[in-house]
Amino acid sequence: MELSIAGLNEWASIVPITEKHDSEKWIQLTVSVEPDLERYNRLLIDNDHLSIILFHQLNCSSLSIKGTSISHDCLLQVDFKEPRVFDEAITTAHLISRFFSFCNESLAEIRSLSLVLEEGVEVSCYGPFPRAKDSETKKDSHEIFLPFSPYEDEIQLILEKWMSDSSALASARDIISSLEYDFWQMPLELMFISVAQALESLTKQTAVLQALPDDVYKRYRRDSIAAAKDDDHKRWIEDKTQGNTKGQNRLLSEFLVEHDDVLGWVIGENSKPFARVHIATRNGYTHRDGRGKGDNNVLHYEDLFWHTKMCVLICKLVIAKQLGFDSDNVSAAIRNSSKWSNVIERAKQVYSRFSN
Repeated sequence: MELSIAGLNEWASIVPITEKHDSEKWIQLTVSVEPDLERYNRLLIDNDHLSIILFHQLNCSSLSIKGTSISHDCLLQVDFKEPRVFDEAITTAHLISRFFSFCNESLAEIRSLSLVLEEGVEVSCYGPFPRAKDSETKKDSHEIFLPFSPYEDEIQLILEKWMSDSSALASARDIISSLEYDFWQMPLELMFISVAQALESLTKQTAVLQALPDDVYKRYRRDSIAAAKDDDHKRWIEDKTQGNTKGQNRLLSEFLVEHDDVLGWVIGENSKPFARVHIATRNGYTHRDGRGKGDNNVLHYEDLFWHTKMCVLICKLVIAKQLGFDSDNVSAAIRNSSKWSNVIERAKQVYSRFSN
């Protein structure tokens, strides 16, 4: 399978072309094309299931009195170790596209996809792949959130974890890598619910969901029911103690502590108001049955916007950590990003009003 993906050139930042300039006259003297393009190829992953190679394609226009032009593209060659059905190949293409969307913080649109059948016949495929907006600005290499170069030694392990379809990480991965780049054009409330779902998946990924040891839980429940004052009280206790699982507030608080190494500088002293308004807002928008009505902790409008963006950032930091991206490099990228610095500052202003 061969893939052309938007943003791959900028992510890889490998160009088999050299230029020579006259610094005094500010003119370009020569352009040299590397004849051995394979030297610039990179093996991104090679395991029992597939291999992915980043390779280069150069095109040169005909020479005329106006000169000539050279275009360069990075492409991906995906080789499955065993034949795959069509749907599995398309699913793999989507996963790869989402990975580069996550790294580039822009939609890594699948521009072309071709498959080689068992008979050796190559076919071009067209599918319902997300398309970038015409107004989307192309990024330069230095603007890429998680570029190739700093993580070249770890890229195989990172990609293997990304492409695994098990665990709660996959659910959060799929939501964040698509939702953040706005091609769904969702209303803010629905966007928040989706991000909250991703965050909830991450809170349960490594958590111990059981609130109490089984024997302690059964004893507490039995003693509480025995102490009931009347039948209504007994039924109420039975209903409230049916499950031995931690509540979302406790899970979120434990999650923030567990990942304090990557979230501490982002959340800071606002972990308690963050958790409080998040749970209240999540319940208010999820249930829509009036239970959040009158709750001053439920966020709306601009406050909801900045909180949603902060939740996206929290998910990104934890997903990057779980995948194996160096946390110091990721934090540095966030600190150097005017977009994310603004999100952190504006969200902290929101949480400061709920600190009491």
